[in-house]
Amino acid sequence: MPNDRTRIFICTSHISCVYMALFARDTWAAGMKDILLVDTGIRRSEVVRSISEAASLHRWRTFHSFSEEVGIEHRFEPSLRKRLTRRWKGAPVIRTIYSWLLKRYMSARDRRYAAELMIVLGADATAGSVEVFAHTETYLRHPLQQLFPSSACTFMEHGQGDYIHIIEGGKPIGQLRALFAVPFKCFLERYGQGSDWVLPLRLPDDFPAIAADLLAKHELGNTAPMVEVTMHVVYVLLEALDMYNVPPEFWGAYIEHIIGSLDDPKKYHFILKPHPRQSALSMEHTRSSCDKSGITYSILEGGLGHSLATEIEFARWAGRTEHVFCLVSSGCFYLSQLYRDLRITYHYSTEFMERWIGDAPPQYKRLFAKMKPLISEVLAERCVPY
Repeated sequence: MPNDRTRIFICTSHISCVYMALFARDTWAAGMKDILLVDTGIRRSEVVRSISEAASLHRWRTFHSFSEEVGIEHRFEPSLRKRLTRRWKGAPVIRTIYSWLLKRYMSARDRRYAAELMIVLGADATAGSVEVFAHTETYLRHPLQQLFPSSACTFMEHGQGDYIHIIEGGKPIGQLRALFAVPFKCFLERYGQGSDWVLPLRLPDDFPAIAADLLAKHELGNTAPMVEVTMHVVYVLLEALDMYNVPPEFWGAYIEHIIGSLDDPKKYHFILKPHPRQSALSMEHTRSSCDKSGITYSILEGGLGHSLATEIEFARWAGRTEHVFCLVSSGCFYLSQLYRDLRITYHYSTEFMERWIGDAPPQYKRLFAKMKPLISEVLAERCVPY
């Protein structure tokens, strides 16, 4: 008997689209109607394009993006107003007023998006059962649950933020499909929590080959010149840390910290992968530090460099890479799982980062405190500190 079931997947990034498409393809059955939505939020047009190309890994009944698209010139660093809001919204009196205004705003926003979703979903909004696949902090999940109050929700792997959200807020209502399912279950049980709701993400064993094929597809639509490298590679994940109020000199110190941990840094070509929300200021200081050091390097800016997930873009360099460096970037931990058969050393450094975030807003200091044990006990099982 046909399975009259609508499955609505809500992705937020290139890699979450890849994970969801592979999972949907692997679990699809006759009669299922699969829909892929890109969540609300500001995204560069190149990122939305890469998501739409990655969506081709599965045959979707409907694909629609709710993104607010911006150009490559858009600056993601927080405005003065945003920085002040983050700093003061937790103050006793302001917290009450802010919470009331936010609740009122979100209620009106939910109603507006519920109406838009009805138009996008069309007849699928009333046919058969509905199941939602989302991330722990996906916005569209809320208006969808208003439209389909009896729908089940499965939370999908995205990044370490999902794990932190669960540790902070408790067990979600539904299953979690996680790449780090085994160590996370052990982590929860070690702290006296049940873990039967945590299940493996079920990615194919040949993920590097899938990533390479998808990378070739992305390159067909890209006009930026590709970087050609013949040396062994050190792959560096830059990070969007402006919300921690790190000083300008932090960015150069990060590069110096990496270079200082290698015996012979000049024998490598350094590939620097910016975060999609990397600030212009951080890039200026990073480039200056690399120039002063005398290393050979390439920064993957513009085109594919800013739009593709690290887990996919890395397929180009995996065969030549000897080291991958990050501070706390999810990308490094995920590469260590997805490209585990290669002779690559993966490095992370919560200690170095901690020395530079003394002026961070209180909520981000609390976030970092929760992040450290999660990284050391769950995510970094195939990584080493430096």
